[in-house]
Amino acid sequence: MTTQCRDREERLRQRDGKIIRLETEMSRLQSLIENNDLEERARLQEELEITQMNLQGAEKRIQEYMRHVEVLEKNHRHQLATEERKLIKANGNLYSCQAEISRLKQALRVCKLLTLLTKAFPLVILILPYEITA
Repeated sequence: MTTQCRDREERLRQRDGKIIRLETEMSRLQSLIENNDLEERARLQEELEITQMNLQGAEKRIQEYMRHVEVLEKNHRHQLATEERKLIKANGNLYSCQAEISRLKQALRVCKLLTLLTKAFPLVILILPYEITA
């Protein structure tokens, strides 16, 4: 029995040694996993911070562009109002000019008529201007 006991003791020691080595290896691997997780987590955290900074920069640029668009729209409305006022003034001037042209055309017709009448009836025309102006 002693040999059997010794064999068993030897096998138990070997198994105990193997268990200790496996536990040590497991601890080492777990610490590696934790370290890898920490490194991965740190890398991901850094990427997240970079992405957040990029997002903040993009949001700021968007706000600047929106403000720029607002200013452009305001300037456009102002210029449109100015152009509309110019158009209204030009239309008023056009109407006045058309009225003046009509008046001058009528005066020209009267002058032509008076010219014809003076040629046909010289004495009658001498009296008419006094009656017209009176």
